[in-house]
Amino acid sequence: MMTIMSDFWRLATFNAEHRMHEIGIRKTLGATTAQIMRLLLGQFLSPALYARLIAWPLAWLFMRNCLTGFDNPVTFTPLYFVLAALLCALTLFGRTFGLARAEPARALRAE
Repeated sequence: MMTIMSDFWRLATFNAEHRMHEIGIRKTLGATTAQIMRLLLGQFLSPALYARLIAWPLAWLFMRNCLTGFDNPVTFTPLYFVLAALLCALTLFGRTFGLARAEPARALRAE
């Protein structure tokens, strides 16, 4: 679960670094923090949602088969998947909020 969160964090950071100039221009022209967050979160979360739709059923089947082979059966609930998704979403939200609240002068100063 931690590797998934770090991968999302790296993806958000990579994309933010490459779009810093664009976000600075948008903020200078009057875009609000909510508009920038909607733009970036939509870009980050839609592929993640599609990946979850494919990966969760496969992981559920694999883990259910793997965990039933033990002498002491382990209960496996979908709560683990939901918690992992919430942690990833919070990670992306935090990075996006920090980027959206950044001063546009810092992004435009380099150019």
